[in-house]
Amino acid sequence: MPFVNVEASWLETSTDYIASIVREVITRTNSSHTLLETGFLTFLESTAEGLVNEVCLTVTNADSRETATRAAEDFLRKADVAAEQIQLLNAGTNWLFRFRVSKQSL
Repeated sequence: MPFVNVEASWLETSTDYIASIVREVITRTNSSHTLLETGFLTFLESTAEGLVNEVCLTVTNADSRETATRAAEDFLRKADVAAEQIQLLNAGTNWLFRFRVSKQSL
């Protein structure tokens, strides 16, 4: 029998504008802590609309903390996001960052 999640719901929207879709997901889930995994373009649009409070970012194949931090900071800079690192976990060459967004669309 395939996995079935009775809590899952289908969200149909009347727009293709990703920021509107993200805003609708946040509203419909009625949650103060909605977590979305997105690609770079969706992330850009969401930050431009002020919809992002925190960023979780994984840097893989980094041989040092400095290399991983540079990569994470480059990602945020390209997205015009200023953020404070609030957590860092390391597993071998994988670095898991958590940032609190302080300013979007610099």
